[in-house]
Amino acid sequence: MVFRDKFAYVATVNDGETGLVRIDLSQPVIPSSLVFAYAYDVVASGQTVTSNSTAFLGATDRVAFTVPAVGVFVESSLSKVASGYLQTGFVRYNTLEDKIYKLLSARIDTTDGGLQISSVASNDAEFNIGSFSQQSSVSEIGVPYPVGPQEYLGFKFTLSRSTTDVSKGPLFTGYQLKSLPATPRSRLIQYPLMCFDHETDKFGVEIGYENSAFERMSELETTENAGDTISVQDFRTGESYIGIIEEMDFINRTPTDKRFSGYGGLLLVTVRSL
Repeated sequence: MVFRDKFAYVATVNDGETGLVRIDLSQPVIPSSLVFAYAYDVVASGQTVTSNSTAFLGATDRVAFTVPAVGVFVESSLSKVASGYLQTGFVRYNTLEDKIYKLLSARIDTTDGGLQISSVASNDAEFNIGSFSQQSSVSEIGVPYPVGPQEYLGFKFTLSRSTTDVSKGPLFTGYQLKSLPATPRSRLIQYPLMCFDHETDKFGVEIGYENSAFERMSELETTENAGDTISVQDFRTGESYIGIIEEMDFINRTPTDKRFSGYGGLLLVTVRSL
């Protein structure tokens, strides 16, 4: 293990190849923790044994390491690897709600290399969503995959070196992601209800009594004022859901007649589904 500036270079084996992982010690990824950003910085292709010695070449930033029984490998100053990638963590906007990830914009200078962008699903499946060749204009792209709302999503940016000068590569400085919440929308549904003292059911059987209309409406008003949820069942459609009474309108349709109060009419109940 060696240190330079804010970085630590640690010998390891990644994907079956000997190399060094570079750890950025300047800022934890998670506050108040020992989780830091890292990258597999230098690799000795074809070697599988962990290095036992690492050092910088004089005052330069070039690093060298040994592979037991093989020799010394030195970071090249003239040639970059053909390609490398930067993979983000999962983006969830600090919420557990589903989101619809819509647009992605990468900030990159493609003068000396190209870019491929992939989305990474929760099961680590990767989907290619955009490719840009060397010296092309990088525009904002859509995020069509994975299909449907997602709780979180990651992205992978694969950078390729220059096709004319192997010592140069593209300059990637950041990205911007635009998303929309995918929470279920509430609906306002208005139900017309018969509210008379005396009514009949579908079999023609009379139900109710004097002042029963006012009593039933008062019970609904009590529930509305409490602001509590109610269970709604619509026997016409078979639909059932939980909702809140938003508003009640009562239209008195019958006049007073003899010994009957005549209190009754059409009750319009507006319910907001949850």
